[in-house]
Amino acid sequence: MAAVSLDKIGRKITVPAFYGLAAMGVLLLAAATRTGDWRWVLVVFTLANLFATGSWISAYPTFSEIFPTHLRSTGIGLSVAVGRIGAFLAPLALTLVGNAAGVLPALALLAAFWLIGVIAMVPWYFHGVEGRGMPLEAIADSWKVTPERRNSVQR
Repeated sequence: MAAVSLDKIGRKITVPAFYGLAAMGVLLLAAATRTGDWRWVLVVFTLANLFATGSWISAYPTFSEIFPTHLRSTGIGLSVAVGRIGAFLAPLALTLVGNAAGVLPALALLAAFWLIGVIAMVPWYFHGVEGRGMPLEAIADSWKVTPERRNSVQR
């Protein structure tokens, strides 16, 4: 679903939408947990997992496109490193919050982590390159600094 959306509606909609849907899925999981019905929890967990997976599927190819060619490996490596640090810290934070305040606040914190992804996409949405339907070379060319761009930035 995410891969098809990247090509049909574009990266600038797909990536933040899946991060937002992942946050919503976790909040729905919190609501399902309150019901005490394992079937409802299972269905909503599956949905939340679908949206989380969709966010990763949409993010990785998009991020590999949006970095200028000369920064691509560094940019992707830095992005993955930050993600791995988050993957290490999130379970610790969620466990601490879960033990101190309960499962619902821990799930709310998890949803907030996903919303950080949505917020991080805002500058790119307005100023970044939409890679849908563009060859990688054209995306790379869009990062070249021309005299016109240099002048528009200096104004």
